[in-house]
Amino acid sequence: MSVENKIKIKSWARRAGAVLLTVLANMTASSTSMRVRLT
Repeated sequence: MSVENKIKIKSWARRAGAVLLTVLANMTASSTSMRVRLT
């Protein structure tokens, strides 16, 4: 493993983590809004 590959993997993992966090936040927000609508 070269240093460049490690840096690329780190940046890619960070980007994927950010996307996952935003998707999770959107899912929780939509689920809470749906709960509010149901009640």
